[in-house]
Amino acid sequence: MKYRESLADSDDDDGPQNEDAWLFEDLTVLTKLYSRLRDKEQLISLIFEVRIDIAADCVSQLMRSYPLHREQLQT
Repeated sequence: MKYRESLADSDDDDGPQNEDAWLFEDLTVLTKLYSRLRDKEQLISLIFEVRIDIAADCVSQLMRSYPLHREQLQT
């Protein structure tokens, strides 16, 4: 913290001062990115599941609304 305060411009701060701290920072960022990616993939999967369920319900409703005999379906 004292190092940051000693800088004239905050943009001069290039991050941690040792390699282990850089590794930890990079791994933290990577973990957050993978977490966000997983959340987005799960959300997309949920949206597709809901869309499939809605489409199946629509088809079922249409089939009940317009009953056809088997003979009509074959011709």
